[in-house]
Amino acid sequence: MTRIDDIQRLLHEHGGIVSIPAGYLRDLLGAGRLGCHVREDIVRLLDAESISIWPRPMPNDQRQLVTLTDRASMAGRLIALGLEAAKKAAVE
Repeated sequence: MTRIDDIQRLLHEHGGIVSIPAGYLRDLLGAGRLGCHVREDIVRLLDAESISIWPRPMPNDQRQLVTLTDRASMAGRLIALGLEAAKKAAVE
């Protein structure tokens, strides 16, 4: 099983939302540091799998927790709706 499979399994088991250390995602790419290019690659990889990540931009501290959501899950859809509403309210 690959790490992306592990992440998808965790999301499935936890209703589409999970928080994990940023270092786990760094290990997904086999990188030594969470430099800007590694963080960008992680975000692209997750995006290709329909997984959202917060906070944005992704932290460079491997110990900091990041929250992942499966965009197709109920949790992912609710979060997306909430973010969209917040953006609209900020513009008004």
